[in-house]
Amino acid sequence: MKIKLRTLFFGSLLSFGAVSAQTNQPLTVTSGYNADVIANGTGAASASTNSAVDNAGFAFMSTDYRAYSGASTFSTAIPVTGLITAQANSAITFQLAALSADNCLRLPETSDTGTLQFSNQLPASKLYVMATGGSGPVTITTVVNFTDGTSQTVTGGVIPDWFYSTALPIVKQGVGRVNRGDNGLEVDSEEPRIYMYTIDITSANQAKYVSSVQFTKTSTVEGVLNVFGVTALQTAIPCTVPNAPTAVSQSFCGVTTAAQLTAAGLAEGAAYRWYTTATGGTPLAATAQVTSGIHYVSQIVGTCESTRTPVEVEVTIVPQPEGATTQYFCEGATVADIQATGVATGTVTFTFDGQPIATTEALRSGVITATQTIGECSVDKIITINIGLPAPDAPMEQTLCNGSLVGDIAVTAIEGATVQWTFAGFIPEPAPLTARAMSGRYSVVQTLGDCTSPSTYVIVTVEDTLGEPGGPAEQDFTAGETVADLTISVTIGNTVTWYVLNEEFSFTAIPNTTVLEDGATYFVVQSNGNCMSEYHAITVSSTAGLKNIAQNSLSVYPNPSTGSVTVKNNAVISQIAVSNLLGQRVITQKANDNVAQVNIAALPAGTYILQVTTAGGNATSKIIKQ
Repeated sequence: MKIKLRTLFFGSLLSFGAVSAQTNQPLTVTSGYNADVIANGTGAASASTNSAVDNAGFAFMSTDYRAYSGASTFSTAIPVTGLITAQANSAITFQLAALSADNCLRLPETSDTGTLQFSNQLPASKLYVMATGGSGPVTITTVVNFTDGTSQTVTGGVIPDWFYSTALPIVKQGVGRVNRGDNGLEVDSEEPRIYMYTIDITSANQAKYVSSVQFTKTSTVEGVLNVFGVTALQTAIPCTVPNAPTAVSQSFCGVTTAAQLTAAGLAEGAAYRWYTTATGGTPLAATAQVTSGIHYVSQIVGTCESTRTPVEVEVTIVPQPEGATTQYFCEGATVADIQATGVATGTVTFTFDGQPIATTEALRSGVITATQTIGECSVDKIITINIGLPAPDAPMEQTLCNGSLVGDIAVTAIEGATVQWTFAGFIPEPAPLTARAMSGRYSVVQTLGDCTSPSTYVIVTVEDTLGEPGGPAEQDFTAGETVADLTISVTIGNTVTWYVLNEEFSFTAIPNTTVLEDGATYFVVQSNGNCMSEYHAITVSSTAGLKNIAQNSLSVYPNPSTGSVTVKNNAVISQIAVSNLLGQRVITQKANDNVAQVNIAALPAGTYILQVTTAGGNATSKIIKQ
């Protein structure tokens, strides 16, 4: 309690006028970045960037960047947090945008312009810009925009090239760089560099709030401007602290946001701030959902904020009664049979056409409202009542593949109901869901409790299993040929579809116009209605140029196998993946040798696709588990 009194007394002293201290504050950029020039994570630099810092294809890299798993990382690179303390002045920090998104305002051409918008708008005496030039220095014009609609223009600023310059204070040097084309690294203890360009705000503008900064490249040489962030030296502003607002306890029903909370005593030009803590913490957004408990309200004018007033808030969330919105019953059911379960602290009542109905009343088809009430709060649920079950919904004619079960016949039943199939032959007999489907006429009913629906009739046709397409497993091609040029054999009238394995080792359909690539493996199936064959793999080689080393030297044995298979390649194997013919990956394992063992003993018997990743390319082979 003593601490609270001292805080209130201090607040009353501040009301006579206080001065907020000058601090360096990174400005949060909400829009304006247009390029990602920092490679991060594992993989090709081009995969985690979309632009280079310069015109020669070089990008920055982060401390977690490596071109491949196991490669070295560099502690002097851009930190993954994006938080950088200026080397020239440790009191100044910069916060970069996420390294996996656009994190740079990049202006390569003369007259190119871009604007960084800020969410934490502040009055400032100086703005520090973290920037560098790629492929040469860059001359710029900056326009500082303020929230009152005015602006300040500074011309003739020069951002040095990212190598060797001492013309501006250095934020960070020895960052290193990576070639986006071949992933080649260049690491030096002093190069490249990122600089700090200072914009002095005139005294007439230092009480205004900075909303954005516009950058324009004015030089005609090839240098590329790269801006990574802005930090403000916040202006010291006289502060008159407003009185704390007043508020009473408040109660709400249903989802409640901070915008619904109320208080009184708002000073001119002030705004309320709501908190969940007596001190510290972050103000609640207007859309933030509030729950029961003590909340705290203050008011703020400019940067001057009052003390906080505690407010008791009660929020009652009443859930709808549990149960389906459409329910079916047999003749003789009563309101008590409706599935509308409430919570322990609530009560559930029913109305029909706005009139209360007792739980002993007989049900009839129509709409009933179930209302759950907790205290002063309630919520309705509309329930459609149906007396008697409808026939289940099913297509009248269906085609199944050989081996399908009765349970594979398509039918839609109401929620909670069970279906019963009958083969309507010369002597009708029940057909369990696990029985093999046969060509012929079936009837199906649905049952819920003691109620059984009328029947729906379905004509089922069972087709023979489609065979795997034929064709040589290895074929040559000439430049420009497509998958449609490959030699295959299929049944006349069937549909042919081509696939490749994507990076997740799943089958991805491709058009017939897909141009063949040397060393690639393509998969073809034939289908007829609902039936589809197994995948047939074809590995192709160009008749001109080098063959795919990895594919040509791949050896897998024994094949077929009941346990393990040996995978051998002239190139070092880095990964092996096994997928079933549905495209589902069933085995993934790392490797670092020319020979590896893969245990397939736990897999069901069948045909699988084995894919090998090496530095010399990818290779695939079909394997059979017996």
